[in-house]
Amino acid sequence: MDQKLANSIAELREKLKEAKLDDKAHEELAALLVDAEQSHHEATITERIEAMILRLEAEHPHLADTLNQILNTLSSMGI
Repeated sequence: MDQKLANSIAELREKLKEAKLDDKAHEELAALLVDAEQSHHEATITERIEAMILRLEAEHPHLADTLNQILNTLSSMGI
């Protein structure tokens, strides 16, 4: 896995510990991170990340920003 991607995922995991998300959003984001780590080569992960960014950007901009970093890293990797 690309080091920048790994760092962004680790950063988001730390922010997730402090975020006040409902259980469903927390579970979805945690599952998304696992998928990003394990399946970062699949195009569908980028679509899921984009959807989560839109969902989180108003109430949790710090999480959305870090997800956007992950999305940009995947994009620079050609995914």
